[in-house]
This record gives sequence, structure tokens and C-alpha cells, in this order.
Amino acid sequence: MTLETPIAPRFDTIRARRGSNCSKWDGMEQQFGGLMHYNLGSCEQALADYASAGVYGYADSDTALRQATAWWMKTRHGGELDPGHVLSTNGMVNAIGLAIDAFSDPGDGVVIFTPVYHAFKRVIDASGRELIDCPLQIENGRHVMDFAAYEQIVPAHARIVILCSPHNPGGQVWRREELRGLADFAQRHDLIVLSDEIHHDLLYPGQTHIPMAGAAPEIADRFVMLTATT
Repeated sequence: MTLETPIAPRFDTIRARRGSNCSKWDGMEQQFGGLMHYNLGSCEQALADYASAGVYGYADSDTALRQATAWWMKTRHGGELDPGHVLSTNGMVNAIGLAIDAFSDPGDGVVIFTPVYHAFKRVIDASGRELIDCPLQIENGRHVMDFAAYEQIVPAHARIVILCSPHNPGGQVWRREELRGLADFAQRHDLIVLSDEIHHDLLYPGQTHIPMAGAAPEIADRFVMLTATT
């Protein structure tokens, strides 16, 4: 018996997986009746018109963006929004970092409900804040917040709580009483609420997203909503 030199694996060949019982491609077609491709419609034309102008300098005003955002929140989610309170950033994660810098100091605590979007931890760690992990519980197949348990977890130096609504990765559409429970919790512990509502337009039929601002208007002085057109 002789030992032969093993053949090094190659990872530069692309293979089409459709029709091979692939869970990603074939499974998606079975579950959703086809792959998810969307026509951008008028948005696509607007982008083409902007590109064809050939002018990419600084804009003078984002008034139209602010007004469109307020219109969408009222039309889609039934909430009143002052266009003057809308600020644009280079992404939701960037916005969380800016808010953490604005409303807390290095060493302060930031509360998250795990499992949750992994970038929250990354931003908290990078900002020199302490991550306060409040685990979600599972009841009847859905994640729930256990505020009684969190009373023993959240320290006095906590300054911010981050909510993911609807929840990523749990898929939860939080109920009004759950949002109000978080508002009460934030007031008791003097916490700023950062509500990541970027998935608020991606809902199954029969589900209704309730903006945090609508569920608990009394925390307007300690509340930041994060969302995006994407």
C-alpha cells in the first residue's frame, strides 16, 4: 500500500443548485410558490433619472424625504410624525452608534433582549459601553419579555435599551401590551429607548405592526425610532 498525495479541494467552480433538491432554491419555490423577485416600478425609473442627470453634489435640503417619511408612517402605520424630527443617517447600525454616543457615556450599560440582531452587540462593544443581556423567554411558540426577571438584571448604570420591532430573528410582531410593558420598564430605570423598526413593512397577512411611539406616546422624551426605506 502506498500513500498518495491528497488532492487539494477547489472552491472556484460555481454549480447551479436549482433542481437538485437544494433547501435554499428548491425549498423556497415549494414554500412560497416561486423565487422572490420584485419589480421596483417607479422607484427604478426615479433612480435611472437621477443617474442620467450626472450631478452628484451635496443636496441643499432633505425636506421632501422628511415629508415622505411622515406621510408613509401615517398612511401605512397610522402614526403622526413631525417631519422636523426626522434625521437621515448612513444606515441603521450607524444610527444606533450615533444614538449610543449621544445618550450615554463609555462604561454605561446598554440593554438588549437576546437572541437579537448580532450588530447590536458589535456596536455596543465598539463604543466602550457594557452590554446588558436580558434573555427572551419562549411561551406558546413565541418570544416574550420577562420584565420581572429583568428587574434583577439591569444595573443602575444602564442608560439605553434597544428594542427590535418586529423582532429579528424571532419574527415577533410585538403586541401593544408588550410595548407598553417596555415603556414602563424604561421609565422605571430611566432608560432611553432605541426602537429598531426597520422590518415594520414586512408582515404576514393578518399581522399589524404597532409603532412604539403609538403604543406609548408618553415616552416621546426618551425615544428614538429607527427605520429605512429598504
